[in-house]
Amino acid sequence: MIAATKDPAAGADETFVPVFEALNWMASIDLWFDEQGSPIGDDTLRGIRFARNRVHHDWALAITRQDWPGVPMVSGGRHGGVTRIFGPPPGFYWTWKPLADLPPPQRPDPNGEAAYVSQLAGAQVEPTLDGLRPVLEALR
Repeated sequence: MIAATKDPAAGADETFVPVFEALNWMASIDLWFDEQGSPIGDDTLRGIRFARNRVHHDWALAITRQDWPGVPMVSGGRHGGVTRIFGPPPGFYWTWKPLADLPPPQRPDPNGEAAYVSQLAGAQVEPTLDGLRPVLEALR
């Protein structure tokens, strides 16, 4: 995944641009195959294209940064506990906004909207990108 998203000191501006760039390229690849008459047919890519079109044509922000403070818990034996962070380490991640948080589209796309809702809305962006790796590698 994009290195900037792994840096807990990175700000939203430092991470948004590379994440969006990766998403934009995926949408462009999907569009190219579609225009060549060989659609990839992947619902996640269709949802990404829907999000990309909302950003480009409707000036929407389709992803949002979520800060994660970690979950401190005390564990230990008889001589006192040790505080540790359980679960994902403190930091942040990007998530796809719910459809209701996007402005109405200028160009309706019912299939793209359905794919966005079923595959992306509310989910984390990084696993979306990682999950598309085999789809894109199969295009070679």
